[in-house]
Amino acid sequence: MSSLTQQKATAGSGAAGTVAATFDSSVTSGSLIAVGFTYDMGVGNANTVSSVQDTIGNLYAISDEIRDTTQGQASALWYARRVTGGSNTVTVTFSASADFRRLIIAEFLTGTDVFDQHTTKTRTATNTNTDGLTCGPITPSARALIVAFVEIHASQPTVTVAPGTNFAEVTETGINSPAMIEMEFLDIASPVSTSATWTLTADTPSNYIAAMASFVQTSGPGDDPPFGFSGRGAGW
Repeated sequence: MSSLTQQKATAGSGAAGTVAATFDSSVTSGSLIAVGFTYDMGVGNANTVSSVQDTIGNLYAISDEIRDTTQGQASALWYARRVTGGSNTVTVTFSASADFRRLIIAEFLTGTDVFDQHTTKTRTATNTNTDGLTCGPITPSARALIVAFVEIHASQPTVTVAPGTNFAEVTETGINSPAMIEMEFLDIASPVSTSATWTLTADTPSNYIAAMASFVQTSGPGDDPPFGFSGRGAGW
């Protein structure tokens, strides 16, 4: 069984070389941290991610990064599993100063923490005032935690996001700005084909960049590893 323990979101204003968020409470050793963020790619779409780090020294791995060269905006989903616990700030560093920096970090207590399947989806704006996106399906190889992340880009948005079927919202940030982000999650007890669907409404047509990843357990059903196990990074 996977559960959302805590989350934090931030929306940076103006250009800067980093974006960071601090959990309100200490993270638990052995948990999984999901990191979703977006940033402006700058002149020539040349800006990239230099690092994703935290104050404890956990190692982060990338699930996907999607680069929308038309809008000049990139969106990414990273994670760290079986983390070392403690007070924690997660910082994303870019190769150059970036505007429209948005970041969501989320901690999950879960025995399903091995990176398994992943997929992405981009969708350009339609000519209607009501727009949306479907990302998936993906089929986890075992009991799984699924994390979904989307960036919504519009010139003058007032965006309402309804969670995908069976998904629960983690949080959102950057509302009423050209770069809003949303994270959701789903805990499933057996291998099934699962589609993450977001219902989005905007007062102008929007562009969407989405990523979805599943994390599966390493042992048999009901035999989750202990949450107290402490390790670092994606090599586990």
